[in-house]
Amino acid sequence: MAQMHGRGRLAALVGLLGLLGLCGLSRAVGLEAPDDGASLIKRIAAAHRAIISVQGRATWRTRHRDEPAGDERVQLVRFFFVLPDQYHLAITKPGDEDSLDIVRSDGIRREELKYQFRDTAPDSTVTPVGTDDAEFTRLLACFRFDVPLLSKDFSVQAEAVADGARVSLRPLHAQLSDQMTSITIDLDAALAITRVVWDDPQGNRYAVTIDQAVYNQPIDPAKFHIPPPAPPPR
Repeated sequence: MAQMHGRGRLAALVGLLGLLGLCGLSRAVGLEAPDDGASLIKRIAAAHRAIISVQGRATWRTRHRDEPAGDERVQLVRFFFVLPDQYHLAITKPGDEDSLDIVRSDGIRREELKYQFRDTAPDSTVTPVGTDDAEFTRLLACFRFDVPLLSKDFSVQAEAVADGARVSLRPLHAQLSDQMTSITIDLDAALAITRVVWDDPQGNRYAVTIDQAVYNQPIDPAKFHIPPPAPPPR
């Protein structure tokens, strides 16, 4: 069965976590009355503009549609975002003490760290932001819920449902359609996020739920620091 490559999975995760930040501060403007989709989108976007940073823990589940419901890949994520473009993700596997991948960006460069063992130096790959990271850049824009920008790549729809609201993003262009078929964000009656799901054309489903999130609190800048390259030997 087709599977998304490693960088694509990380792009999916960054984007999904960005979307999880979409309405984290919008509890004060919950669904107190019936709302049409356009006004609901405006209310979510207005509330989201107050977000400067978010940090917390999430559970990331991946499953192919041909696999049994209980046969899913589970990873735990510790995440830190400072808008508009700094992030740090630490990804582990339950029950595997050596499992650790880190993806971080200082807004200028992006670094991927892969640990074989926690007590050994990781493999490091550093690239400039804007180099082979279109998925990261595009999906981080979702963190700001910039509707005019999102509308260039996605159709954006929101609707009230029985227990809250649902936002649906569907790609408008073939290049994006090769990567995803839809992103669905479910919210409760207070417009607090409950679930985000990304489906791709290969039949993979990526689902992220937030276990803990703290908004607009200081984050240590060291989380986003990428050491400069070592000088060449003389």
